[in-house]
Amino acid sequence: RFLFKPLSGVMEARTAKIEKDISEAEILKQEAQELKDEYTAKIDASRKEAQKIIQDSTFHGERAKADIIAEAKREAGKVLEDAQREVEWQKQKALEDIKTQTVGLAVAAAGRIIENSLDRKTQEALITEFLKRVERSRAN
Repeated sequence: RFLFKPLSGVMEARTAKIEKDISEAEILKQEAQELKDEYTAKIDASRKEAQKIIQDSTFHGERAKADIIAEAKREAGKVLEDAQREVEWQKQKALEDIKTQTVGLAVAAAGRIIENSLDRKTQEALITEFLKRVERSRAN
């Protein structure tokens, strides 16, 4: 009996220490699980944020691409319109030059006719020459 009380006290102390260690281990396990859950949530949030950044970048990139293409099309249209205006201006200028040359040739032919008081055969020859000159000036 004398040994039983001290032995019983040691056993109770040992049991209490084991229960305390188990309780502390469970608390530590719970804290570790909470930290793990917290870090997992942070990792998930980071992944979602990274995905959002990628989507936003892709969207902005596509938008910039569309803007660049639209601007290029506008510029190409403007260049085409300018070229068409230039062609039309050159055409009108050529027509004016032809008219001017034709008038000059007609005046010169009329002057020759009046100057020479030509007979019919000579007049026909001058008119034929005049028409040939008009055709040549149009070909140039």
